[in-house]
Amino acid sequence: MPVSAKQNLSAKIPAGSPACFSILGSITMPTPKEAYAPVQGGDPGQYKVVLTLARPGQPLLPEAQVAYFENMQGDSHLAIAEPAYHPPSVAANDGVESIILQSQTDDGAFNLIGKPNARGFLGQVIAESIPASDAQDARTKVYRALASSLSNIAIQLDTPISVYQSDMIEIATGNRFISVMSPHLERPMEIAPTATMSKEFRSLAALYREALNSNTPAFQFLCYFKILEGIRKRRQQLIAEAKTAGTEIPKPPAQLVPSEDAQFIPWLNAVYGARRPWDFIMLQSIFVLEARGKKFNQIIDDYLRPVRDRVAHAVLDSGEVTLSADEDLDVRELYKWLSLMKCIVRHMLKSDFPSEFLPYFNEKGEYVPTS
Repeated sequence: MPVSAKQNLSAKIPAGSPACFSILGSITMPTPKEAYAPVQGGDPGQYKVVLTLARPGQPLLPEAQVAYFENMQGDSHLAIAEPAYHPPSVAANDGVESIILQSQTDDGAFNLIGKPNARGFLGQVIAESIPASDAQDARTKVYRALASSLSNIAIQLDTPISVYQSDMIEIATGNRFISVMSPHLERPMEIAPTATMSKEFRSLAALYREALNSNTPAFQFLCYFKILEGIRKRRQQLIAEAKTAGTEIPKPPAQLVPSEDAQFIPWLNAVYGARRPWDFIMLQSIFVLEARGKKFNQIIDDYLRPVRDRVAHAVLDSGEVTLSADEDLDVRELYKWLSLMKCIVRHMLKSDFPSEFLPYFNEKGEYVPTS
């Protein structure tokens, strides 16, 4: 079956955990028996993959909007065709319609087609047909094949090249899938004035703001982990000081991630507010299955620290690479934990800085005026 263009798509991104990666599907299927039944992201077969580029800090669409690749030209700082550039090896009366990017990975050999936009800058990279187990697998294979080439171009020319969106088309059915980044929520200015903030809290708040402002999941992860690390070290310091002074030793709160669906929203409301909306997509992205019912410290030590170590020590003393920004699977591991990690950060801030962080929220997330 030929791939359907469906060029008229222009929609608002559905809700999800803010600033986290997800896949939006447009597929033909029977109505599911359950309202939130998982939707298979394509079947094994051939996929067309289109990676649309954008200049860093210059989104192609307004916030929260999504469109198929046919409705976007893409953009970069890399000139490959007229009017931006005419390669010396091309005859004066000829032009460049596309370039070929060849790559060899563990998944095989790839010939990717680079298309210029109207101004002559590389805008999209296309894999016409590759075998994959599903849409996510197709994206991973093409991203891995392209990323190394883009990294080489970036380091040789000192030019940033960023993938803005990935479109995956299942050739047998025409079903389409798009990678999206959920936007941040717009919030009213409803906070109580804080007269004094301790130096410790100001440092942690600065890290939190840097994480929110960053579009790099690795940096976000490091910022949030630094907050968790800082709070745990502060707890140890307070215990040591109490022992030295002979005063009552503060007992850290027993904090854990809820295991039952009915507990999810109340747990979130306590640190985000009762008026914040939560939907199925958000809840699924936040409450990672491996973490449900586990204590914060266990999650930090068993799941978050190993990822943090791989990020922070990308190259060991031996020169062994432990994590690559070009490996899409590594990025997916970061996104897997970011949403829950941020919630754990907020719960630990609320318990350890009760007079500075959300002092106007009760345990239900209801606003309570402070004196």
